[in-house]
Amino acid sequence: MPRRMLIQAGLVITPMPEEIKEAWAAYERGEAEQAGIVDHLSFAVMRRLRLNDVFTNDQPFQAAGFTPLF
Repeated sequence: MPRRMLIQAGLVITPMPEEIKEAWAAYERGEAEQAGIVDHLSFAVMRRLRLNDVFTNDQPFQAAGFTPLF
C-alpha cells in the first residue's frame, strides 16, 4: 500500500515535536539502559498512545516501563 494511502487511512503515526525533544533529552541522560534514540522516540509515542505491551524482548523497553510480550 502506498504511503499516501496509509496516511489517509490513519495508519502512519508521526511523532510530535515535543516527543522528539523528550526522546533526545532521555537519550542524552542515558535512560532505559542506554537505549538508542529510535527506542526513546518509540517510548514517547507509545506513552502518548497509552501502549504498555510491546512485541519485543529488548531490555530497554522493559527498563522504560513497558511489558515485553516475549
